[in-house]
Amino acid sequence: MNPFSYPKSRHTRRLRPGPFNTYSDYKPFLREEFEKKCVYCRMPDTMKDYEMYGVDHYRPKSVFSELLTTYTNLFYCCNPCNRRKREYWPTRGKVKTHFVPNPCDHEMFAHLRFAGEKVQARTTAGAVAYDLLDLDDPKVVEYRRFILDALALYEGKRSEAVDALEELRRMKVAAIPPADIDDAVASLELTSPRSIGFSPDLRVAEANRRRRSLHERPHVRNALNARPARRAPPAPAPSFPRPTPSSASCGCQACRRRRRCE
Repeated sequence: MNPFSYPKSRHTRRLRPGPFNTYSDYKPFLREEFEKKCVYCRMPDTMKDYEMYGVDHYRPKSVFSELLTTYTNLFYCCNPCNRRKREYWPTRGKVKTHFVPNPCDHEMFAHLRFAGEKVQARTTAGAVAYDLLDLDDPKVVEYRRFILDALALYEGKRSEAVDALEELRRMKVAAIPPADIDDAVASLELTSPRSIGFSPDLRVAEANRRRRSLHERPHVRNALNARPARRAPPAPAPSFPRPTPSSASCGCQACRRRRRCE
């Protein structure tokens, strides 16, 4: 799966926006029309930034001023391709051979194709676009390679997960012991369930396996089986009886004063 592949058939415009007085007003419609990708290098704007894309005049506005805001002359294009293309238009006598292919007037796949992360020109027009737009810019090629490697890893892991789930279902139907099912899940060695689209069944099986594996470890089992020793209840705090006034009284002045204070 290559997200940068050129289309194999001509694109028929579906939208009919406008008319607008400013060609930049067509940008959101062009973005939807051409699936958020630059029509020349096929780089999605989700991998760059919406602000790094603009409106390209296929027939340059300096030559065809009457097409300045004509929707059929406008294409969704990244800023680097737009800047490199500029006001290019083939000279008289080369219009049919040295043009830059576009997805509405030409079959892009017949002129340009991807071989891995690199572009191959298949025709004279494809070679013009390849050189003019620098379609294999080293930084762009490196970025494409990163995306393709990530997608290949994703597809591989997803395929492993699907195969393992089918194996688990087969083992359950065959009434194979749960320990063998756990071993099948453990053999996946999948480190990121979320990133490869684990199904709920497989995610639960993996969680149960890890829980049982944890409890089977000696130090964990000993810690779970060990009962904490009972602590002796704390000794009650000593209580001292409150002194009571003496019943004996000699009737002197000191005794009478003490009795009044009490």
